[in-house]
Amino acid sequence: MKPCIFWVPCILCIVCCRHVDKGTPIKSSQNSRPNSRSFQLSTKALTRYTIRQGAHECQQRTIKTVSGTSMNFIAKFDSTAIYPAVIDDYNHAYDINKLWGFSEGWNNHYNSARIGWRWLNGQLQLFAYVYVKGKLLRDTISYDPPFIKSVAIGAEINCSISISSNSYVFTVDGVVLKTERGSSTSKYNGYQQFPYFGGQLTAPHMVSIYIK
Repeated sequence: MKPCIFWVPCILCIVCCRHVDKGTPIKSSQNSRPNSRSFQLSTKALTRYTIRQGAHECQQRTIKTVSGTSMNFIAKFDSTAIYPAVIDDYNHAYDINKLWGFSEGWNNHYNSARIGWRWLNGQLQLFAYVYVKGKLLRDTISYDPPFIKSVAIGAEINCSISISSNSYVFTVDGVVLKTERGSSTSKYNGYQQFPYFGGQLTAPHMVSIYIK
């Protein structure tokens, strides 16, 4: 019986095809929408918190006790943080949404420290949102909580809220802001405060916030 020589080119063809198929996706992924791909890859390590349209609370909210001297986290906002279309009341435009933080005790309207945020005048603005013995810290003229800084959509923001005797120390990407604190204990003991939309307004659409 003659040897089956026709198998040789077939095998070579299969090897070549496999080599081409393996290389093609790499070339394609490098050339297609690098900004979108970069954002998707970088958010994999962060937890996505979502607030449904018409809601205040995020869907992932749970009852979680926390304690310590500092709460450190990374946050990222995507384009869902932009909501100019819902601003139909001048006062609501200045409402502060809540990003992350902790209460001291069970009541977050008595003693608590959170980073607040809002989209206004084309900026994503961050604030120190602090209750001291039932009083929300606000500027007497602007009526805003203490302003920390504005940040970019899609940027990873390094955040910290620490305690120092009777003070809270907020740090966002190297910007440090110190506020009053309603306690002087060596540690805070309370509950985790999750993302929250409002103020009075509810989320105008699904809002996504990424936190680690």
